[in-house]
Amino acid sequence: MKTEISIKNNPPLGAALPDSPHAVSVSLPEWADVVGYEEGEARVLNAMQLGYPRFVYHPKVKELFAACEKEFSKEGEFAIALPSKKIAKLCVDYCNSGRIEQFKTVFAVILPEAAREKAKQFWQHSGFIISSRQAENILKSQQPATNSQQPQIKKHLAKLANADADDVYLYPSGMAAIFAAYLLVNGMTREGAQATEGKAIEAAKAARRLSAIKTIQLGFPYVDTLKIQQRFGAHEFIGYDDYDKLQEIVSRETISAIFTEYPLNPLLDLVDFAKLREFVGETPLIIDDTLSTWENFRALDFADIAVTSLTKFYSGIGDVLAGCLILNKTSPHYAKFKQILDTEYENLLYQDDAEVLYENGQGYEKRIKIINKNAKDLAEFLNNQIRNPKTKILNFGGIISIILENEEQAIKFYDNLEVNKGPSLGTEYTLACPYTLLAHYRELDWAAAQNVPAHLIRISVGCEDIEKLKQKFAKDLASI
Repeated sequence: MKTEISIKNNPPLGAALPDSPHAVSVSLPEWADVVGYEEGEARVLNAMQLGYPRFVYHPKVKELFAACEKEFSKEGEFAIALPSKKIAKLCVDYCNSGRIEQFKTVFAVILPEAAREKAKQFWQHSGFIISSRQAENILKSQQPATNSQQPQIKKHLAKLANADADDVYLYPSGMAAIFAAYLLVNGMTREGAQATEGKAIEAAKAARRLSAIKTIQLGFPYVDTLKIQQRFGAHEFIGYDDYDKLQEIVSRETISAIFTEYPLNPLLDLVDFAKLREFVGETPLIIDDTLSTWENFRALDFADIAVTSLTKFYSGIGDVLAGCLILNKTSPHYAKFKQILDTEYENLLYQDDAEVLYENGQGYEKRIKIINKNAKDLAEFLNNQIRNPKTKILNFGGIISIILENEEQAIKFYDNLEVNKGPSLGTEYTLACPYTLLAHYRELDWAAAQNVPAHLIRISVGCEDIEKLKQKFAKDLASI
């Protein structure tokens, strides 16, 4: 493992988590810091060395954008860079404007200032981003690693997921894998097994512009999984156990796919997939198993497509973004999905990122067992410590969600908690965040209507000494 496990007081506002130029999290040690980040307060933004790369452009990525602007932009224009021409075309379509220019090994999308927010949405939702390592090497005119570890990564993931390595597809982020699954099911639905990439892109346009064929979001989702369905197409949001509504929708119209997670984030509810199949038949089912990990759940026992953010538990360090999509060979849709992917898949996981992912992933099996045990022990300990019946301690795998009685208690608990605090999860060090604030700040009323309160605190439990962790949480609980 590349970082020392520590449960010292969390680092100051804006520090990289972990202490790496390629970290994917940032220290937000107080509740007010999280609110300040969401509100765009200079105090917070100026302190941040970096942030989660889909939400906050990395400094090296911003340098790359600036180089593209210097080369191609006219007055009133800005540039972002994307890893392929196909992805750049999708961005132009999403923004309804722009032109594409090649800049070294990537593609610059030149857009009018009015499209800045839309471009950022595309970067965040699609997940097809340029990593900090890639940007750094492009700026230095430095070539990536030539000895690819990607075949070894695919073999390892296939073993963990009980799949074939040829059915594992790697992506530059977990969200890119989800977006690829979205394009895949829409491309297949409209164009059949002979769909080309161009047709898949046209299918995505049709979904967004014409609201032709819906997807279903089953259960409270990760924010960008829902945003993809909202902003690129038509969708229905359904409670995870609302089978009557599910059956009613499936029976009256064609559904391209059902998206869900196991467990659902952050309430950790569990979908009954055997029962679900009784209501939806062969409708394609896409399961995000990031929170469960393969140690706790085999998504391919139920899913036609499984998607995972490898940034989280598989990497375990927090210094690389990556994702995977795995096809279920027993799915009735397998041949169609396989033909489209094998024809049109672009491998956009940067080689240097793959090298880091491979190294980090070697510790996955040992790490996840420790995390699982620590989280179970800590959840049991917290439940025994809690005396307020209005407080809820929820646990699945390495995740604990804490819902205290009110926001005042939550703020005090969070501010006093002596662990690392910031976005992301799955690290070997414990990481806490006010999840609802970070993920749904602009839609807190909607989240509350789904029984997800703004003051929920999510804990991703690490590999630290469990007794020391218990002491820290007990001390914090005593303070409220």
